[in-house]
This record gives sequence, C-alpha cells and structure tokens, in this order.
Amino acid sequence: MKFTKATVSRLALPPGKTEVIYFDDGFSGFGLRLRAGSGRRPAVSRTWIYQYRFRGKQRRYILLSVDAGENLADTFGPAYDLADTARAQVRLGVDPQAEKQKDKLDAAKKLVTLEIVAKKYIAAVSKDLRKSSAAALEYHLKTLWAPLKQSEINEIKLAHVAARIRTIADEKGGYTANRARASLHSLYSWAIGEGLANGNPVAGSNKATKEQKRDRVLSDNELVLIWRYSGDDHFGSIVKLLILLASRRDEVACMGRSEISASGSWVVPGHRTKNALPLSLPLPAAAQNIIDKQPIRDNRDFVFGYGEGGFSGFSNAKEALDKRIKKAGFKMASWRIHDIRRSVSTGMNNIGILPHVVEEILNHVSGHRAGVAGTYNYSRYDKEKREALQAWADHVTALVTPPAAAEAAE
Repeated sequence: MKFTKATVSRLALPPGKTEVIYFDDGFSGFGLRLRAGSGRRPAVSRTWIYQYRFRGKQRRYILLSVDAGENLADTFGPAYDLADTARAQVRLGVDPQAEKQKDKLDAAKKLVTLEIVAKKYIAAVSKDLRKSSAAALEYHLKTLWAPLKQSEINEIKLAHVAARIRTIADEKGGYTANRARASLHSLYSWAIGEGLANGNPVAGSNKATKEQKRDRVLSDNELVLIWRYSGDDHFGSIVKLLILLASRRDEVACMGRSEISASGSWVVPGHRTKNALPLSLPLPAAAQNIIDKQPIRDNRDFVFGYGEGGFSGFSNAKEALDKRIKKAGFKMASWRIHDIRRSVSTGMNNIGILPHVVEEILNHVSGHRAGVAGTYNYSRYDKEKREALQAWADHVTALVTPPAAAEAAE
C-alpha cells in the first residue's frame, strides 16, 4: 500500500491482533505502528517509524507519536519529512537512532549544573564526615564556588577554575583557596565515578599558595598570656581546656555532658574524633572545675555554645583575644588555636611525661600504636594518663597563678 492521507486514515488494528506495522510501498522502511493499549493508555497507540539497516544490523527509529485526539492524516506529512531526513542520514553513514540518543544525553547533561552536583555530592559524603568537615565542605562548594553554580558541570574549564582560585585567594587568603580547590577537586572525582562529569578541570590548576607545615610551639609565657586574657566565657573556658587536655578544638567545642563519666573521665565517641577512634581522658581537677562552672541551659547536652550545636565563632573570639593581649602591652607572634595542642604535647614531654602516654592523650595512632605493636597492644594507659594530665595541670596552674596568689594559698 502506498501511503497517502486518505489511505493512512483507514489503517486499523486487525481483530485479534495486539500490534501491527504497515509499511509504505513507495518509501522503503517508512511505516506506521499500531499497538493495542492497556490501562489508562488509549485504545490504540499510533507511532510513525522508520526501519533501516545500519552496518549489517536492522534498526527501528521512532519518528513521531500521534496523540489520542490527533488526526492521523494530519501527521502523515511531518512524519514523511522526518523519515526522509533519517534516510539521508543513513546514506551518509550516520545512524539516526544513535544520534537521537546522543541528543537526549547532551540535553540531559546541560541540566546538570555545579549547584545540582554539589548538592548530590554533599548529601553522599557528609554522613561519613565530622560535623566541622561537612560544614567546611558545604561552605566551600556552596559559597566560595557560588559564581560557577549555574554552569553546566562539563562546561567548567581549567581557566574558570584557576581564575576563581585566584579570586578566593585575594578575598579569603591562600590557605582558604587551597581548601576550596581541594573540595572542588574531590567533587569532580566523585562526579566522574557517578557518570556526571567527563573530566576534572581542577586537576591541572595550581594551588593558591605553598603551605608550610606548622611548627609553632608556644612558650610557657605565651600560654600564660593566652590563659589570662582568654576570659571565662565559653571561648575562654574552651581555650583553658585545650591548654589542660591538649585536645582538638572541635572536640572540646562540642563536648557533651553525657560524655563525662561518673568516674571523672571525658569519653569522646569515635564519630567525633579525627581518626574515628574513641578517646578517654581522665579529667584533672582544674578541667573538671571549668566544666562544672558551665550552667545547664534549656536541657542542652552541649556544655558550650547555643542553639543546635556546640560553640562556634572561634575566628572573632580569637581576634578579640589577640587585641586584649596587645592592649595589655604584650607582643606575641602570630599563632593559631591548633598551636596550643602542639605546644602542650611539647610541654608534657619537657616535664618528663613519657612519649607513649602523650600519644595516648593526643589519641595518635603513630609510634607505639602503629604497625605490629599497635595490633597487639590494646592498653589505653588510663592510670598513666590520669597521672600525666594531673601533673600537667599542676604545671599549668603554677604558671598561671600570680605569685601573690600562690603565696596566699600556701
């Protein structure tokens, strides 16, 4: 049968058949498929097709689907033109079905922006990160890389990344730019594995600055200045606990009352430590007193901070502390909160606390807890840690106690 508007309008599904394809005798491969519907579908679906052979294999290409209320004869002309185009592609060595799939894929990829991928990536990895690390990742990707958020993930090039890194470095500093770069690099590595990205444009970019390993060790006098001028608010109390316990900043900032045992130990669960290993620290009296002075507010388990989480706002509080020290007439070289941990570790060794006990207090897995020794030695040296932390607390107390007060105490 040669297709015309008149002939195609008379085509119907034969009784007892669920599907039939009528082909145009005047155009090889051009056909109309009729298929019985089911459920909410129309009684018969009508689809124009083009059937052809490409590289020895028969392919069937859908040209046009006819809506239920649409006149079939009115779609004959457009379908014929589409079939004619498809036939021309085949003659030129192009597979129209493959091209259609490629066009669909390209269109889908154009909808995958950095913003969308960032949301997927953050949701996928945040559950395995500490709260502070997850917050930093979200800040990097949603705030620092925000100017590129509407860009399609595969349209972001090395030049875009490099330019943004320079801008972040100018506005926020080189170290922050390096962290933002690392977060985007990780996002692309994940996106490649998920089939969302074709490559990683961050891989060829330069770091904003060369990072130096921190080796700043605060002197006893500097620790005294920090202790005396840190204050007794949440920030000051946290700083004093850092000096007494050599703990990590965020571990103390998010300390929970439920983590303080009846025996006077602070037990930090693994999901809150950097290496995912639980930490138990016997609290010296000086540390316990600081914790006991913190009032219970609104049935919060957190010892410090307000709202949903623990204490935040270290940057502003640290800046204010530096200003107080300077205003008091003291000159102090640049330092960071994390320098306290390194300094306390050094100080403990200086007063004779054995290195393996210091490592236990720091919750390190190097040294005596690494390799074969760590595999067979599960001791946590609670007795030694209690004695060491008390000895260090006594040392700190002696340092920070004014001579007049010390004489009065005697």
